[in-house]
Parts: sequence; C-alpha cells; structure tokens
Amino acid sequence: MRNNKESALQIHIHKKNTDPEGSDESRGYSPLHEARVLNEFSEMDQGHLPEPDEADGWRSSRRIPFMLFCIAVVLFLGITYVAKQFQSEENLQGVVVQGNSSLLTSEVLSLASIDMKQKFYDIDLRQIEQRIEKHGLVRNAILRRESRPDRIIIQIEEREPIAMFRSQSGEPILVDREYKFFLPKRLSGLKNPDKLLSVPILGGITERDTAAILQMSKMVQMIRTINGGALRDAVGELRRTSTGAYVIYTAATLTPIFIGSPQDEPFRTSLEVEADRNRGIERKESLFVSQITLLAKLWLQTLKDELWHNGALYVDARFDGDIIIKKRGAYAPHPVPTPDSAKGIAANLTH
Repeated sequence: MRNNKESALQIHIHKKNTDPEGSDESRGYSPLHEARVLNEFSEMDQGHLPEPDEADGWRSSRRIPFMLFCIAVVLFLGITYVAKQFQSEENLQGVVVQGNSSLLTSEVLSLASIDMKQKFYDIDLRQIEQRIEKHGLVRNAILRRESRPDRIIIQIEEREPIAMFRSQSGEPILVDREYKFFLPKRLSGLKNPDKLLSVPILGGITERDTAAILQMSKMVQMIRTINGGALRDAVGELRRTSTGAYVIYTAATLTPIFIGSPQDEPFRTSLEVEADRNRGIERKESLFVSQITLLAKLWLQTLKDELWHNGALYVDARFDGDIIIKKRGAYAPHPVPTPDSAKGIAANLTH
C-alpha cells in the first residue's frame, strides 16, 4: 500500500530523445533514479536551500567561554592552596625588639610570649600586641612580619614621664606627656628605674588636687622646652606656695627661683600705659612666659655656672625684664643676654 502511495507521488517526465541511435536506454520515460518527490521540487522552487549548522563551529560555540572560566577558577584555587601549604610549612626564625629605651628586651619578649614552634604565618600578631600593651610603660606596640629570614619585628613606643608627685602614702606617681598618671612602683623589667624617676617633682599639692597637678605638669613641660630646652635639666622641683605663686628648685644646687604665677601682669605706671596706648604698642606674650624665656637665656650664659661655683640664696625672676640674684659676696653687675624689650639683669649681692 505504501509503495502505491509513493508511486502516486512520482511523475513521469518525458525527455527529448537525444541519445544516439542504437542506445538501449528506454525512451520517453525518466529513469527511476531521477524520480523526485513532489515536495522537494516545491522547496527548490521557493529557494529554500539547506543552511549550514552553525552550532558545529567551535569559534561560535557557547561552551568555550564557560570551559575557559572553569579552567581559570581551578588554576586559581590550586595556586592558592599551594601557597597556603607553603606558608604553613615555614617556621619562625627570630624575634627583634626595637624602640625600648627603658624596658628590658627580655621583659618585652616575656610579655609577648611568642611560641617559637608555631608556624610563621599562623601567629596572631594582634594578640601579641595586646599582651605587650598591658605593661604600664608601653604606650603602643606594633608588630610586623619580615621574610628572608622569617622573623617578627616588635616596635615599642614607651610613655615618657614629664613630672612626678607623691601620694599621701609617699608612693611616687608619674605624669606622662599626655598628662596621664601611672605608678612606677608597679612597673617591672626596667633598665634603669632611677632614670625613670629623674623628672621634676610637683610640690605643695596633694594627689586629690587633680586640676593643680595638670596645670603644674603643663607648666613644667613649657619651662623645660622653652628656648630649645635650655632649662630641661635645671628644674628639680616645681612648688606651689600658699599664695598661689610658684618656685623652681634647681636640680643641682636646690637654689629657689621665684617665677610668680601665669596670671601675673607686669607693673606699669599710668604714664607708661598711656604712652604705649598712644604708640599702639600691645604686649604679645604674658609676663610669665617672657620672664621664663629671659631666665632660659641667662641660664645658658652665666646663671648655671654662677649658681654651681658661687651659690646664691635665691633668684627672683618676677620683675619685668629683670633677673635678680641674691647672694653673699660683693656687688657685681652681670652682662645683659636679653631681648631688646628687656630692661636688664640686676644682681643684688649682700653679705
């Protein structure tokens, strides 16, 4: 039945007999192998030719980018794994401590408590920093790794004391540059404990008078840094008197130097005030600062040697532009190492 249907779809094409005479091929009918299905003729007539299969081209395939991405991910993960395995096998070869001027290196290493058997990149640096910073003299600790050789660098920043006062029990309490208090008695592992306490003492106050302690600490810092630090080693004690004025006791000879108060104003007559007002002269710095500056200049030139060799009862720096030395001996004027605004230096020497 099927053969009959297919035969029905075939057509017979009468070909013009052009074969040479004597050919055995049947005439008037198309050979069976040239028969075509009717649908094929209609498709060819409409110009529908079979198109090439673009999915077979490797350049246009969507699988190629995805495969390349997968390969890249696998390579990255492999390299990362190998690097971590390499790092985990490295051992710590040493520890270096830097910046510790008052603390012993052994004390820093004891605080750090680094396990030398632990792998180099497995050591938690932040935990070590926190352990070191528990020491009262350590302001800051910074750790970093260095390779070739694999070692850890510990950078220490110590607190610098600028003044000291005593509690009611007599225990010393230090004040650092940030005006924070700490107890040196509780500090351990110091290279030279005496050097830590070699700072000016704040006297005439109690440990409860916090405002006075802070004010005097700032005064000490100003006195020791003015004029390039000329008076840095001169101040042994800064004492507040019952009147609210301040006295410096020199570190070497314990000679009192009266410096007055930061609130002091220079004495001037009404005529001097009026004259300065007419000339438009205005004082740029306080009497206290100008007198400390004058004292620092004189200290470097004559006063330090004068007190060391000849001694003095006291030095008075409260008068505007004058430094007065009271001592036993003959009267002798001093040179005037003062700025232009200073009046001079008078030395009153009495027997």
